[in-house]
Amino acid sequence: LPHAPEEHLETPTHEGIGRWLRGREDVALTERNGAVHAISTRWQGQVLSLEGAVRVLAAGVPVARSKGGEWAPHPALALSSLLVPDAFPALDLDEEGALAYLRGAALTAKDATGRTLVRHRGLPLGWANGAGGRWNNGWPAEWRIRMR
Repeated sequence: LPHAPEEHLETPTHEGIGRWLRGREDVALTERNGAVHAISTRWQGQVLSLEGAVRVLAAGVPVARSKGGEWAPHPALALSSLLVPDAFPALDLDEEGALAYLRGAALTAKDATGRTLVRHRGLPLGWANGAGGRWNNGWPAEWRIRMR
C-alpha cells in the first residue's frame, strides 16, 4: 500500500528542468514538439548534423512535456538514470500496489497533492498526480499491463 510522500517541490520553469537531472553539466536540453529532451553534449553536434539530413524522431531522453502551461516530468524520465532520485517526493508501493499502478489504476490516498515519483523497492516506476483522496496514474496507457 502507498506511503505518504515527502514534501512536494514546485514544478520548475523551463530553465529549472535541469535540477531534475544528474550530470546536468554534460547534458544539453532541447525543446521539440512540446517536449524537452536531454542529450549528451558529446553527441549534440552529431545530432544537429543528422537533423539537417534525415528526420530525427527523438534525440536523447524525453525529460519533460508541456502540460497545462507547465513543464511536467515525462514518463521516460522516471525510468532514466538521468533522474536525480530526490528531485521529487516518492510514493513507495508494495508489489500489489505496483502491479495495480502498472495496469493503470488510480491509487487511494489521504490528502494527495502535487506530483510524486512512484517506486517499488526503491526503483522508480513512473509518476502520479495527487487529487485529494487518490493518486491519479501517470503511467502511459500504451505501456500498461493488459493481462493478469
